[in-house]
This record gives sequence, C-alpha cells and structure tokens, in this order.
Amino acid sequence: MESTPTPFRTGSLEDRLAETWDLLQCAVDDPGHELHLPSIATIDPDGHPRSRTVVLRGFDREHLNMRIHTDFRSPKCRDIEGSPSTSWHFYDRSCKLQLRLRTTATLHTDSPAANDAWAKATATSRRAYLAPHEPSSTLNQWHPNIPDEFQRTVPPLAATEAGRPNFALIICEIQELDRLDLGYDGHRRTRWRWRDGQLHSSEWLAA
Repeated sequence: MESTPTPFRTGSLEDRLAETWDLLQCAVDDPGHELHLPSIATIDPDGHPRSRTVVLRGFDREHLNMRIHTDFRSPKCRDIEGSPSTSWHFYDRSCKLQLRLRTTATLHTDSPAANDAWAKATATSRRAYLAPHEPSSTLNQWHPNIPDEFQRTVPPLAATEAGRPNFALIICEIQELDRLDLGYDGHRRTRWRWRDGQLHSSEWLAA
C-alpha cells in the first residue's frame, strides 16, 4: 500500500483541494488511517442535530460524493428521509488536520449501487445486519444484538443474506468543504463550494 501523503503546509488552493481528495481516498483504502472514522450529523424530526461515528466506505472525486453503510432500521435513515442535509467532521491528530463537509444525502436500499455495495461486503460486515433488534430500540436488558449462533463466529456468507433487507447505502453529495490545518506558525483554512456538481468558489479564510 502506498504511504499516506503528508498534508501541504503551503500550496495553492488547487493543490490543497487535490491533496484533500487524495487523503479521503487513502482514508477509504486504509482502515488504520486517521480519517477512516469520521462523524456524520443528521437532523432529526424535531430539528435537532444528531452526530455519530461512521466508517468511510467510499469516496468518488469525479461525482463528488462519499458513502457509508448503515442499517435501514436506524434513526439516521429516518432523519435523511425527512431532511437530506448532512454534515461531516474528520480530524487527523497526526498532522492536526480538520475537514468539515456539508453534503446532501440520498438513501439507497435496492438500487444497483446498494446491490453492488452489499455484494462486496464481507461476511464479518454483513453480520451486523442480522441484528434481531432495531438500532436504538429500547431493551429490557443488555443484548449484543447479534444472533446467538453467530456471537462468537463469522457466519457463512450464504447465511448473511437474511440481513440484506436491513442493509442501506447512504451517498452524500459534497456541497461544501472546509479545510483547517493547525500550526504553530499560523493556521491555514480554506473553503470550496460547489453548485450542480461544478466548483462555484474557492477561498482562504481566517482561522
């Protein structure tokens, strides 16, 4: 695996954007990457923001989107059905880099993209979608939310197909990217905005 590029401390807006895309791709490919586990925030039916840590499953720089997998029964899916506005937060402690993104989310359960994501998922990942209890539902007592027969083992791939109705792919189209590099000699902050998939503005901001 190629080494992760070191973020620019200087460079043009164009260079910094291209390098940010490289970092996000590295975060998808490398589970140990600092940016692999971002937070995504949705808006609940009462208008309150709800944030949680997710696994970055995909990044498409050509179509300006990021992807995650989730249980279709989870509250985040209801949030997105009510309001597609979402925001992301990434932080790399090793180089003191923060990324914040504003996105528009779409929920996919039986589309070609969702079917392809499910086909590529490992049995270990699929096991989560066999959960007998809906995510965030109230329990009378603690339960691992894994079928008893698979609590200590990886299920056969064929057995995981029972979880397919619970699987959803969330695709988030990027509308805005705010990048902040923290540094003793001065922070560097930049922002890009897109409209209809086209770059609309790029600028330096006070940190």
